[in-house]
Amino acid sequence: MGTVGNDMQTFLRDITLCLSVSRGISPALVWPLGSEVVLGRLAPLDPVTACLPMAADTLSARWQRDSDTAELTSGLGASLEARVEAVFRPVPAGASGSSLGEQADLLLLPVHGGCQARIEPPREHPVPPPADRPLSLRLRVGAAFYVPAGFTATPSEAHAPCVLLVLSIRS
Repeated sequence: MGTVGNDMQTFLRDITLCLSVSRGISPALVWPLGSEVVLGRLAPLDPVTACLPMAADTLSARWQRDSDTAELTSGLGASLEARVEAVFRPVPAGASGSSLGEQADLLLLPVHGGCQARIEPPREHPVPPPADRPLSLRLRVGAAFYVPAGFTATPSEAHAPCVLLVLSIRS
């Protein structure tokens, strides 16, 4: 078992490699090595707290200040030579979250629970197949899902409370 620093480096390397191929072109799913340690450090909710309703801004304010979140955003920003901002978005059980995206590249990281996500291609300009069609997939802890700028992602169908770490990536 590696150290926390090595797990973070491996995690960032895998995401950077995936984005080096897909960035600005099409959505992509990666299961980065080290995610269990990195996301485990970020997991904002224990099982009891997960059942309590909390406002999105309270969640974001609480975990955006966390040093592990800062380490992740600064490390990814350095790897991609981009500005990376983090926001935690809850997806309540049985409800849909608000649409995400369009202005920046996004990396969706479930840190608690899981949910369905529907990805829509941009309407303003056509994209080549297969990215030209809507996509629906299940996001679970350990996954990192890339959504290019112009696309939208709508989380839904959380069977239990879900929290997504949404990383906005701007060049």
